[in-house]
Amino acid sequence: MPSGRLDLTVGVGAERAKRHQFTVALVVCVALAVCTLASVLFGRAQGPVIVPFVPIAATIWSIADLLTAFLLLAQFYVNGRLAFGILSLGYAFSGLLTVPYLLAFPGLFTTGTPTLGVQQLALLFWVTWHCSFPVSVMLSRIGSSRENRIASREAIRVLTVVLFLFPAVAAAATAAIAFGARDALPVLIVDGHFQALYRYVCLPAIISINAIACGVLLARRERLSALGLMLCIVMFSAIVDSVLNLGGTRYTYAWDVGKLITIITSSIVLLMFLTEIVDLYGRLDGASRTDPLTQLPNRRALDEHLRLVFNNGQRADTSLALFIIDIDLFKTFNDSFGRAAGDDCLRAVGAMLAKSATRPLDLVARYGGEEFVVILPDTPLEGVRAVAEQMRAGIEALAIGLSGGVSAGITVSIGIAFVENSANVEAPVMFEAADRGLYEAKAQGRNRVVVANVAGEQAEQLSPQSAVGV
Repeated sequence: MPSGRLDLTVGVGAERAKRHQFTVALVVCVALAVCTLASVLFGRAQGPVIVPFVPIAATIWSIADLLTAFLLLAQFYVNGRLAFGILSLGYAFSGLLTVPYLLAFPGLFTTGTPTLGVQQLALLFWVTWHCSFPVSVMLSRIGSSRENRIASREAIRVLTVVLFLFPAVAAAATAAIAFGARDALPVLIVDGHFQALYRYVCLPAIISINAIACGVLLARRERLSALGLMLCIVMFSAIVDSVLNLGGTRYTYAWDVGKLITIITSSIVLLMFLTEIVDLYGRLDGASRTDPLTQLPNRRALDEHLRLVFNNGQRADTSLALFIIDIDLFKTFNDSFGRAAGDDCLRAVGAMLAKSATRPLDLVARYGGEEFVVILPDTPLEGVRAVAEQMRAGIEALAIGLSGGVSAGITVSIGIAFVENSANVEAPVMFEAADRGLYEAKAQGRNRVVVANVAGEQAEQLSPQSAVGV
């Protein structure tokens, strides 16, 4: 997120779609359209009858639907957004309806010539989920705003159970009615050929409902979420799948492509979820290592970086410098100008320090309060002194903006611990030495740099005056 703040009440996929996501969606839709056109023109020939193809493809799209339904339901449980709950219904119902679809599919679990009623069942289940899913998408728009959230945790728990059980009950009831009344249902297909009811009623209804659902999602394009954009691809894929099924003959190349597109239809939102979850893990990991005020690494990141630097030093026998930097009279600054000005001061100091330590293994971290720590590995003592003086002078030249258009200056004291070979020292010893250097800098008048000997001998002062030309 641009602000660096994680708003878990919004939900994965609920942020506004970005430009590159629109580009990806356009490319996918164009590719689907090209495949459809090629299949309509050249794919009507009968292909090989690979009986396992249908159960394999159906298993894939069913699992994808059910996993997506679970992730959407989990989102609803976390933040109470109705949109996620309604969409989970649509995905779960579609995924569960695949089971009776496979049971009724000719030649998979039955032998002999199916009766007229049995011939309809697989197609009826296919029509049902292709019509019901876009309806759930349109209904989800009701709960898409932040205002349409359920605040009560008890209500969310109850609704989560209902949303979990309802699709199974609905799918079971639909299957029971279809199998029980199969000889009385409308005739859609006879001997593998679509009838007028399907061609001129069911198919136009599927295309129209999906197109309307896509239009509802795109009606407010400027507020379209990443999830909404992916659902537009799903609706477009469903339309393409319907067009490819118009030929009516199973196991043609066009029919096979239609089944592959159904897999895409069921998987694209799942892929978006998985991608955004990985991104969320990365952002959470980054947030756990970042100070929220200064956006510098925090104490945890500092400890991890020190382990890396010391391990590297043991292999390469490199030098190491550790700075402890403290803002002089920061409490007085805070009391005089307010906490907001104090926060601005900390941010300005952090930004200035970061400009002077830019190598891959350099680190500037906020240590706590008004203290910062700088790690400079593999740097000679002369270079360490030069960097420290650059930091001190740069901060002394800062002008912290205050209310009323005025500004205030600040200074820092810096204590440094330096060793020629970091393999012979541990982090606590370095911190103790840098702390001694900081104490000496404060005692000698502040606004200065003191390099402390790690072994505990006399500290070496680097005053602002003597530092000129270093």
